[in-house]
Amino acid sequence: PADRPRRSRLNTLLEDRGPCRPLPAAPLKSYDTCHCMISSAVARLGELGADSSARGRELALQVQREIPEPACGLLWSPYRGVDHARLLRGLADAWRGGPLVGGTTYGAIFGPHLEEESAVLMALGGDMKAASGLGTGLARDSRGAGREAAARALEGLGGAAPRLLVLFHEPQMGEGAAIVAGAREALGEDFPIVGGGTGTGVILEQSPLSKQFIGRKVLAGSCVGLLLAGDFKLACGVSHGAVPISKAYTLTKSSGNVLLEFDGRPALEVFEEALGIDYAAHGLSLSAFYVACASLEPEGEGFMVLGLWGASREKKALLCGTNIPQGGRFRFVKAFHDDGTKQVL
Repeated sequence: PADRPRRSRLNTLLEDRGPCRPLPAAPLKSYDTCHCMISSAVARLGELGADSSARGRELALQVQREIPEPACGLLWSPYRGVDHARLLRGLADAWRGGPLVGGTTYGAIFGPHLEEESAVLMALGGDMKAASGLGTGLARDSRGAGREAAARALEGLGGAAPRLLVLFHEPQMGEGAAIVAGAREALGEDFPIVGGGTGTGVILEQSPLSKQFIGRKVLAGSCVGLLLAGDFKLACGVSHGAVPISKAYTLTKSSGNVLLEFDGRPALEVFEEALGIDYAAHGLSLSAFYVACASLEPEGEGFMVLGLWGASREKKALLCGTNIPQGGRFRFVKAFHDDGTKQVL
């Protein structure tokens, strides 16, 4: 029922289904020379903590019931309560397909549902070839790390023409725009790239680093890429479900993921003024206001939403989930939390 809390819907959905539930494979697109398939499975956090290796193995077996030899796999796992090394070891032991990449996240989409405390594995198969690549030195050279990950994946394709790059990175150590720019140096200026930053669900001034997965390896502070080739069609889109609620400001001072000043004034004061609130008086997490910070594109009306996860009252600063270089133009935006997830799913 629509009026039932989301957590209850998830628990009801997961009752009596066992630790993993497969989605039946279905053709994405079917052409004369193309047939692509998807198979997915999910494992709940309770079973993951009990025996992460067994859960990883079961995830692999579930998806391979639909696609016996996947071209590749994408794995998302909770940050807490999971032995990631054992999870990947168990998955890899039962995996009969191509490269695996992924990372930790605060929530993953499985079918029409949002799974916040579960590991989700998606396998792709059909007329495609895949190769993975690892980029290191993210904090020192984000552009170089993106270029390295893409170049290694391209080499792994063995001459097959690449079509799409799926890219994940540690957002606290690397700059997303620089990583993408580096990947396009290896693949081409207009090459399609999708992905994002891995996460933990813990955003503080000094947050723990999230994890990235490639094969059996569990890494931190890196970027991993999955490059796809084959005779298939693809389309990419973006939506953020947010509208501007403030004027534009210039970020005049920042340090990593800490926003210190807008227009030469303390960032928290500017935030409170824009929303007409006293943040300290509420005693709430910043995320309770469902407000984000949006980076304005140099040209046009577009903007990119950046999550605001906390504030430092002592420094009068705002905390983001990724590094934000100073000098850009920003506005505060309102996120429609009540129905945004339903609209996307």
